[in-house]
Amino acid sequence: MLNLDLLILQEQGCRFCRIDYAQKGPTYKNWQISPYLVEQIPATGNVGVLTGEHSNGLLAVDFDGAWAWDEWERKVPYNLELLNTVTWTSWRPGRAQMGFMVPQEAWPLISTFKLTGPVDYSGKNQQLEFRWNGVQSVLPPSMHPDTHKPYEWVIAPSTVLIQELPLEVLEWMVSYAPPIETDDEGIEPVTIENLTVTQLDECERVLKKIKQHEPTLGYDDWSRVTWATVSHVGTEAGLVLMRHFWPEQSTGEYKKLLQGFNLQRSPKFGSLVHRATKHNAPTTTKSTIKKAFSGYQTHKLF
Repeated sequence: MLNLDLLILQEQGCRFCRIDYAQKGPTYKNWQISPYLVEQIPATGNVGVLTGEHSNGLLAVDFDGAWAWDEWERKVPYNLELLNTVTWTSWRPGRAQMGFMVPQEAWPLISTFKLTGPVDYSGKNQQLEFRWNGVQSVLPPSMHPDTHKPYEWVIAPSTVLIQELPLEVLEWMVSYAPPIETDDEGIEPVTIENLTVTQLDECERVLKKIKQHEPTLGYDDWSRVTWATVSHVGTEAGLVLMRHFWPEQSTGEYKKLLQGFNLQRSPKFGSLVHRATKHNAPTTTKSTIKKAFSGYQTHKLF
């Protein structure tokens, strides 16, 4: 399916899935983890774009009914009129989707979720859905199975690049969405009051320096680094950072480690700074989080 708009999306990192003609979803196994290139999509079928990490951080916001647009204005702290990003529709009343790119550093913080409203003319509940990992969205020029008409671009990829998700929307998603399911039940949560992006940036930068000189950590060092990180940024953000730099070798390792966490006995952030600087690591490395949010003022992320 060599289509200019789809090829442009592909250049931005998007990947696709095959959908049988006049269907709204894939019919083959493991499609959620089987990204396709445009040229691998049959010309006679429908095509969907994988949302989330497989498409370089693509978030699709699905407005399913007139209620969804009103709900955005009620709940999301960003003016719809300021959005100028790739948008497509089935042309059914109130239906459209917008695509946004999410900075990689924020990927672990978000998940697919939806807000559900009243039933509309079709007999189905209207929804405002934020589509991330494990989900796909049907794209033009696919045929809609109910209207038997093609999806169409409202704002095509050939006219505008996918806009980066505004920071205000990202912060709202992180604070509003249901907690991401993990294997962390049973861990006493540590909450840091007034945690800011600046603090997260500082912690990420120090851990990055440690990782440069200590790609692997022995158990005792791993324990100390984990406890110090959690004591500085809290359980949720601390686990995101630690799993990024030192992923679990088996499920539940961090859960087991933090079940014995004691904030009073824990090493503090100063021990991380000392560990990072004792290797004479460069002090000018820019944080990837700071780069991702360049141009924005410091906001609270949690």
